[in-house]
Amino acid sequence: DWKVAFAKELHKEAFAKLEQCAEMVQRTRKRLLREVTRGDIDALSSVMNTLKEVRQKESEIELEFVPIEHMYRILDENLPNIMSKDEQDLRSMYKKNWEDLLTECDEKQKELALCQIQYRKDLIKTVGVFKKDVAQFRATYLRNGPMVRGIPPREAVERLKRFREEYEVRGRKQDIYYIGEDLFGVPHQQYPALDQTKQELGYLGTLYDLYVAVLET
Repeated sequence: DWKVAFAKELHKEAFAKLEQCAEMVQRTRKRLLREVTRGDIDALSSVMNTLKEVRQKESEIELEFVPIEHMYRILDENLPNIMSKDEQDLRSMYKKNWEDLLTECDEKQKELALCQIQYRKDLIKTVGVFKKDVAQFRATYLRNGPMVRGIPPREAVERLKRFREEYEVRGRKQDIYYIGEDLFGVPHQQYPALDQTKQELGYLGTLYDLYVAVLET
């Protein structure tokens, strides 16, 4: 019977969309409930972005719900016994799970608002410490780095590798603090010494990568 064949295909599509909605809520909830400890700007940024995404999704979620409801109404009329117990439970709960997520978003928003002043103070303090670390890193780089006159090329290659790794750690911190400054409306701090070191490491990397390639041929 063509109606049964149509209903079975419709069921596949309806269940796939239902699962997508359920997984979206589950995934979003996991990101929302990520623990945010003091000073963890990466976690804070992730949670705040999740809140923003949920608010954007809220205005369009009905466009996803309506087709699912429509398809299941057709199935109720034409193939009422096709659903498993798990699918029935998912169908009965997916809207409530979304509403529960919205409630959790409201609670998380209030929680972050209470902590925001302290987080901002922590960021400013952490950036101050980072500035001193960058100055110290630059001084160590100039004193013991790959550009020191008179060191053998192999030694320069080893130093280059070490300082590249140390720069990458600080580069990641700089990116995270930049995000934090955006979150709290703090002016972006500049690190010219770090930028200069990055540029020099790039030039030296090109030079010594060629040197190593020649040695290995």
